[in-house]
Amino acid sequence: MLTKPVLKLFSFLPNTENVLWGSAITLLLKVIGALLSFLVTLLLSKHLGVESLGGYFISFSIAMLCSSIARLGLDNAILKYAGSAYSNKDWGSINSLFIKSICWTSISCFFLSAVLYFGSEYFANDVFRLNELESIIKYLGLVIFPMALFNIFVSFFQAMRGITKSVLLNGVLVPLLMIIGILILVSMEALTTDNAVKLYGISCLVTLAFCFFIFYRLPVLGSKGSFPSKLLWLTSAPMATVIFAELLATNAPQLILAAYSTASKVGVFSVCTRIAILISFTTTAVTKVIAPRISTLHANGDKFQLRRMTLTAMLATLSVSSCLVTIIMIFPAFILGVFGESFVIGKSTLQVLAANHLLLVIFGVGRILLQMTGFEKTCRDISFLYVLLILVLSFIAIPQYDILGAAFSVGFASAVASVITLISVRHKLGFWLIDFSMLVSKKNGN
Repeated sequence: MLTKPVLKLFSFLPNTENVLWGSAITLLLKVIGALLSFLVTLLLSKHLGVESLGGYFISFSIAMLCSSIARLGLDNAILKYAGSAYSNKDWGSINSLFIKSICWTSISCFFLSAVLYFGSEYFANDVFRLNELESIIKYLGLVIFPMALFNIFVSFFQAMRGITKSVLLNGVLVPLLMIIGILILVSMEALTTDNAVKLYGISCLVTLAFCFFIFYRLPVLGSKGSFPSKLLWLTSAPMATVIFAELLATNAPQLILAAYSTASKVGVFSVCTRIAILISFTTTAVTKVIAPRISTLHANGDKFQLRRMTLTAMLATLSVSSCLVTIIMIFPAFILGVFGESFVIGKSTLQVLAANHLLLVIFGVGRILLQMTGFEKTCRDISFLYVLLILVLSFIAIPQYDILGAAFSVGFASAVASVITLISVRHKLGFWLIDFSMLVSKKNGN
């Protein structure tokens, strides 16, 4: 009964019905992926304990940061150029772009793996003061390789309108494999921090194999064509800073907390962070759907449809996120109690992080809008300021206020970045990201 009104609301989009179904499926998969990731954290917290869980998340944060560096900002360059080439069925350019991306990422992974292997003793003993992490960090390169490469594949699937494939592979398959592996290890009484990290690497490797299989069936490999390396580098280099800043903003507080506090506090903060991330799953799902379409609308000069699609995405994400934030604000102790009594001490931290992720809706939608409309450097500068604020505030607040200091550092930086993003979009593209008046207007003009 609601089909016609909903279709009418989104009638400005090409292939409206397909877009809506694609968005609905993507959102459903994101929900499933978020729940599976939540279950992974829950299982690990129950069977590893708060201190060992902290060690796992320290290793995971290092791997995430290294994987981000290894991709050299190619993710969004792929979205931009492979998406445009796909619209024109230019398989040769996509093939050239694919080969360059895989080669560049593999070389970066090799060097980063070498740094971790030879620097493992320093990182484990001098930085994090956890001797048991030395053997894990030494072989973390085996996790970084598949993690970085399958994310490159996911970006290609996303650019070629395979949003469902990208979310299924990245958001669902990896945590699903983790859950199966954890249950097997628990039954064998072999679940340790070391084995949990190895299990994540195996999950990424299996996912990478699926990516190869799917990509091999596309008419890309072997197609003749070329894509200029200089253009790829000029686009990806600024974006490398943006993506690295985003991940550093997520993982730096945990790593700084590990250096100044205990592994158990890292475990509590990590659980709070992963609960709060559930708020952002709508933003992630929606931006994955609209990113290639923003690039196309911008290339066609269709400013009105670009504005309307962006505002619709912003309204939808804010609405869903607000509901989740309300639940977390009211029941923080109950939610953390599910993971164990040791985690309830983080209830105030969870509330601050939840409010932070509501602000990140503005930052997230605005960031993808600026990236896909040619303002990569503006986005880079905002992201750089964002991560700089987090780093500076974390070093100031964490030694004094522990995990709550880490949460407030992230929250203040998010507020500043969101305000600057709003102003930048208004200045560069001519509209406010939170001005929804045109969505209820009957006119298609001004």
